[in-house]
Amino acid sequence: HQRNATKQAGELAGLNVRRIINEPTAAALTYGFHDRQAEKKLIVIDLGGGTFDVTAMEVFEGTLEIISTAGESMLGGEDFTDRILAKVLTAQNLQVEIAEVKHPLLVSRLKQECEAAKCILARETEAKIRIPNLQGKMEADAATHTMTRDEFLELADPLVKRLARPIAKAVRDSRIAPQDFDSVILVGGATRMEAVRGFIREFFGVEPLCTH
Repeated sequence: HQRNATKQAGELAGLNVRRIINEPTAAALTYGFHDRQAEKKLIVIDLGGGTFDVTAMEVFEGTLEIISTAGESMLGGEDFTDRILAKVLTAQNLQVEIAEVKHPLLVSRLKQECEAAKCILARETEAKIRIPNLQGKMEADAATHTMTRDEFLELADPLVKRLARPIAKAVRDSRIAPQDFDSVILVGGATRMEAVRGFIREFFGVEPLCTH
């Protein structure tokens, strides 16, 4: 359905859409085809809002071959935001499940603030999260919750451990040693997080490339 919608959108925009390719393949095409004769081993790590995919590929003589894939359909950047949200609600003496039912406007607005904080913590050492009132409105004298990057790394650790399994599986199935990949390519805004980048850097022993 999503691919059909994308194709139709392209045609409405006046484009001749011949084929829709997935994001990991598009990323590999971007990074692997500058030198069409070179043989390259690539691994693309795609952490979107709600899904996680790992694709190992080989490029040789202008041909791109997918050699292994792995992933987790119930893990994405939103899970990292939810960890921050739960921490902030707990600090306000609110339980997530109860707050979602009793104060949905508060939770919705606070989640936006937590998402913004997650992005700030990708580049800064701390972020201030403003707390809306129970009606979800942000008052001029709104209380704030300060979160440091170290606190966030600790919160994110269980999720990073879940990322490790699909990465290890894709590498194992590819029969290529982690250090033998020519490029590690990151796709998806959630890969900006140092918690994610740091783990990938350590796993492969190289600085990953970003598509954003």
